[in-house]
Amino acid sequence: MKRTFALTTAVLGLSITLTACGSPQNVDLAKISSSSPPAQPKYDLDSAFTFNGSWPMPPQFQGNPYAAGGQGSAQQFAYEGLFQSIRSTNTILNRLAKSYKNTPTQTIVYLRKNAKWSDGAPLTSKDIWAYYMLQRTQVTNYLTSIQTPDPYTVVFNWNKPAPFGKMRLLLIAQDNQGMIPYHIYGKFADKAYQILQEAKKESKGWTPNTWFGVNLSSDLQTQYTKNYAAFTSDTPKLPICSGPFVVKEVNTTDLIMTQNPYYWDRKDVKFKEVWIKQVQQVPAQWAMLKSGQLDNYPGTPPQDVLNAALKSNPDIALFKMADVASIGMYFNIRKKPFDNEKFRQALAYVFDRNKIRDVGNIYGIVPKYNMTGLVPSTLNQAVSAPTLARMTQYTYNPQKAATMLEQLGWKKTNGKWHDPSGKVPHFIIGANTTWMPGVLSGQVAAQQLTDFGIPTNLIAADASIEPSNAQNGKYDMSIDWVDVTFGFSSSWNSLNYMYWSTPKQEIGFSDVMKNGQDTGKPKVDLTGLNGKPYDVNAYLNNFPITQSAAARQTMTDNMAYATNQACFGINFFQNVTGEWFNLEQLGSDWPQENELQKYGRNMPVPTNAKDKLKVAEMNLGFNSSRLVFDYWPN
Repeated sequence: MKRTFALTTAVLGLSITLTACGSPQNVDLAKISSSSPPAQPKYDLDSAFTFNGSWPMPPQFQGNPYAAGGQGSAQQFAYEGLFQSIRSTNTILNRLAKSYKNTPTQTIVYLRKNAKWSDGAPLTSKDIWAYYMLQRTQVTNYLTSIQTPDPYTVVFNWNKPAPFGKMRLLLIAQDNQGMIPYHIYGKFADKAYQILQEAKKESKGWTPNTWFGVNLSSDLQTQYTKNYAAFTSDTPKLPICSGPFVVKEVNTTDLIMTQNPYYWDRKDVKFKEVWIKQVQQVPAQWAMLKSGQLDNYPGTPPQDVLNAALKSNPDIALFKMADVASIGMYFNIRKKPFDNEKFRQALAYVFDRNKIRDVGNIYGIVPKYNMTGLVPSTLNQAVSAPTLARMTQYTYNPQKAATMLEQLGWKKTNGKWHDPSGKVPHFIIGANTTWMPGVLSGQVAAQQLTDFGIPTNLIAADASIEPSNAQNGKYDMSIDWVDVTFGFSSSWNSLNYMYWSTPKQEIGFSDVMKNGQDTGKPKVDLTGLNGKPYDVNAYLNNFPITQSAAARQTMTDNMAYATNQACFGINFFQNVTGEWFNLEQLGSDWPQENELQKYGRNMPVPTNAKDKLKVAEMNLGFNSSRLVFDYWPN
């Protein structure tokens, strides 16, 4: 099908949002309906896959993916890892790796011998080694070294005890190792290796959660930082790629990628080119989708916008999928009365989460439980039935909330709650003004608290200051992603993010001190299933290296139960994201294909495993590049 392009001007509006996994923009519904698509360059790209993305504006765009700004949306199709892990399903596909095997102390990966870089150089084990010399990732916390016994074998040497088998592959598969060609950046990788060897000489022994088991001294850290800065300053004009496409042309509005002539699986790539548009205004993006200029577009908009889009173009369809993230709110336990667990539990009954969901994302899924640290859609698989039966379900119950507050010495007079000292509190909820699903959800939550008798206001602060304000305890509550995984889906990975990453700062845990030094690990008061204290840091340290599945089940049960009980925040709803496709322009075996007309091309979240995988593979945000392999131009 020929694409036709209109010449017109895009319009920017501000009033509502398109909800997707990321940071949606405010848009004016009327302007979405009336906008025309922007002018297009004259390329013959009928065999291209087209979507809207972003990248550093030239001349900032350059060929080193780790230099300032990176390469934006081009990176998804320019590079390939040993494996591809589909974020929401943990499906792992072999890519640069042809096969692998585990031994008690090693994971041995065998590379494809026909893999090459886009400049024709062979892609070898030395390239994978270079990646880990210059990038500290989650997997390097558990490794003692990486060896390259021959050009097509990579040996991951695990510390003892090693992570259990499935965990090993998940840790490796989330990395995109084919990004640092040794024949281009080898001198920087070699220097990093020298620094690592010096650190090992100084070390008394392997230490967990460090770079290959060592902590760099201040002098070695300075050397490493200087070497890394030199590496990121080495910027060829265009990327040297390991993936299916290479960058052909880039300007401020268009990035054209053509097939990598040396790509090992080129025969299975269905498109000759990838054409990425950079259009900032959401109304103009929607105009492009409706006019057939985009093959793909992300987002789950309000129903009136969605219905208007489906009506305007009978060729487009929306495929929805459960996100591995929830929209919610963290309590700041540094401030009274949020330091009191019973008070936090009382507040959990104040919120009508269904009404918050209806405003934040009508397709969102309200969980039975509150914030558990685990993605709600995986909770039933990760936590045992007996433990789920013991966990508190914080359903909307303002009368129960009132009773609990009264038991804490609070009194309600003239419609306002007074704390035990007789004061009426006034709470502040912080939100990032650019993330409208969060802002809208926070507004409803603030109103519900106010209506309950606790005056509360939402402050929507600029994105440049809101995150640091939240992490520094400026608000009583803060809106953010909660019960989320940004890597592979597992209970451990979600809890690792909650307790060892940004949320621990928003919640306000103090850190454990050892020998006068800050360990970076939080002090957390959790109560396990047996009523005794449960150590979150011990769980996060030990879960990956615990070989017994039964023991890991007990550990996860305790963490989910204890986190739900501690009530460090509120899970409003699990996000539901979606992907739009032009069915006339793309051919494929679409998920739920025989039900497209039944649902008016507004497809529900699938329930069977086959369709769940299909829609997950459609989502660029789930770390998938399968679109160019599984679909084709009509």
